[in-house]
Amino acid sequence: MMLYKKKEIALFDFDGTITNKDSTQEFYKFVYKKSFWFEYYIKNLSFLILIKLNIKNYNQLKIRRLKRIIDYLGPDEFKKKAAEFQRIVLPGILKKDALDKIYEFKENEIEVVIVSASMNVLLDEFCNKLNLQLITNELEINNKVYSGSFILEKDCNFEEKVSRIRIAYPDIENMYVYAFGDTEGDRAMLKLANESFYRVFKK
Repeated sequence: MMLYKKKEIALFDFDGTITNKDSTQEFYKFVYKKSFWFEYYIKNLSFLILIKLNIKNYNQLKIRRLKRIIDYLGPDEFKKKAAEFQRIVLPGILKKDALDKIYEFKENEIEVVIVSASMNVLLDEFCNKLNLQLITNELEINNKVYSGSFILEKDCNFEEKVSRIRIAYPDIENMYVYAFGDTEGDRAMLKLANESFYRVFKK
């Protein structure tokens, strides 16, 4: 009699787990170049203070920065720059040992899912190339133009990661789950797993 084997699935955070730098911040550096500090920090200084005072939250700042960079570039150029970033910058910040682990899972026919607080326009080509599933903040499109907002209001981080995983995989409780993360924002996802790994990739 054959024993039923659970489907296996591997959940990976992206920034800091698969990469050695924050993908969103690196994208802004790629676009703004020498004016990065001014555009990314100085222009948002008052907003950062309001976050410290718990009057605003980080996701509101993320949307504020997104709207500004789309206005700065224009929607078409923004899309072009996001694609360029994935081809030019992203490969240089990936950790080899994290990629090796992903390849190992794929060779064993285990589904790999990237669960990230980044943005789909910065990760979709990477995921498509490696045939990985992607759960992240998806940019809203109105009349074929990026609106500067996300489709879902909540940032794909902390408990929201688990909520979105459960929506994408309603039978997750019947799977054998591996999970990889590196920050407090990944803790809830790690608790979901049968085997969890925290800050295991170094290079």
